Amino acid sequence: MSDSEHLALLGRRTMASDDRPNLSIVRLLCLTSFMMATGLVLSTYGMITLALESYRLTPDYANLTLSALLALAGVSQLVCPLAGYVSDRAGTRVPFIAGGAGGLALGLAAQWAVRGLDGPGAALLYGAAFFGSMLSLNVAYTAATSLVPDLVPERQTGAANGLAVFLQVLGSCGGFMYYFVVDDLARLYALYVGSVVVFASITLAAAADASPLRSSPRGERNPLKGGAVLPPAPAREPWSWADIAKCYYVSPADPAARDFFFVWISRTLYYTGGSVQAFLVYFVRDRLDDDGPTRIDRFLAPYVSTADPARATCAIALAGYAAGVVAAVPAGMLSDWTGRKPMVVVACCLMSASMVGLGFATTASQVIIMGLIGGLGNGCYQAVDLALAVDTIPDLEESARYLGIWGVGAFVGVCLGPVIGSGSA
Repeated sequence: MSDSEHLALLGRRTMASDDRPNLSIVRLLCLTSFMMATGLVLSTYGMITLALESYRLTPDYANLTLSALLALAGVSQLVCPLAGYVSDRAGTRVPFIAGGAGGLALGLAAQWAVRGLDGPGAALLYGAAFFGSMLSLNVAYTAATSLVPDLVPERQTGAANGLAVFLQVLGSCGGFMYYFVVDDLARLYALYVGSVVVFASITLAAAADASPLRSSPRGERNPLKGGAVLPPAPAREPWSWADIAKCYYVSPADPAARDFFFVWISRTLYYTGGSVQAFLVYFVRDRLDDDGPTRIDRFLAPYVSTADPARATCAIALAGYAAGVVAAVPAGMLSDWTGRKPMVVVACCLMSASMVGLGFATTASQVIIMGLIGGLGNGCYQAVDLALAVDTIPDLEESARYLGIWGVGAFVGVCLGPVIGSGSA
């Protein structure tokens, strides 16, 4: 396909997407509500739960155990393209969201139960339950994010992604606030299971009348409505191993996929840098000065100190995610008018400044300020992250497959970051 043909295809796709009616804010919130559960689980998992569990299971090798668990989380994301490919061919997202959320809830409950065991076997059982949870989460997440290109008109993509990020960040804030108040890891697992069941159910209810999905000749997704009579979808070719292999590869030499490839690169680098935040508990424990000179430091002393590094990490994360909540929805909506690139540039500058500043921060006020700056950048970036991917999908008939490939960028980053960071943690 030539560049001119690719541009013509994008133009036709935009026009086709604009034919779909706008969705209400309530419908968008319901469709994206599963993001609240994923935000709650993944944020506290990465910065609190896994760090504490690694120290409990292997106190002498906590850094290596944490790196291994993060690597398992990364490897689990390899299921995303395959899950996307299968759900595209199935023509429905609902079973994948329901099955993935159910498996995630069971895996979290198993980790909760394993906490009562001791010895080397406990670490292996915990790792197995954790890996199963992550596989299930990635299946559900791939299907849930595919609801946006399936059902949301292109002119609302930025707004939908902004709402999804708002819910994801709100869930993260809720998780950190909950642990900050109860300071009990066992009760945090209970919150995990409950949130997955509740918010997955809301998303499933909102998506129920959009399943199964059919592809029109123009390539956009058209949901079947209750009672509507539509012509049968064209028969798909039988699956092949070659098709599955393509689920894990996008060529930058293909003009239709070039923009999507660079979006994938940016997501990979984002997760490479962000994944080292899993060591923030150890950073606070080893680097923080409890005797800061300012009034703000003295005010923060009961909440941000080396006496309880996990609780201090909660406070830092809360500052960041609160800033992200403020930034996410306006950034998403603004990107529909200005384009996605300006938001990416602003976000990367803020996040880079935060990471560099955190390396020099030693007092409570300094780490909170760096958390606020990083949170603003993170909110801006995540507000356009999915929107960028949706904008650049080469073929909307295979939206879940491409969003699965997009998810593999997180796998590469999550694997690279801990390997780089574990030696200095």
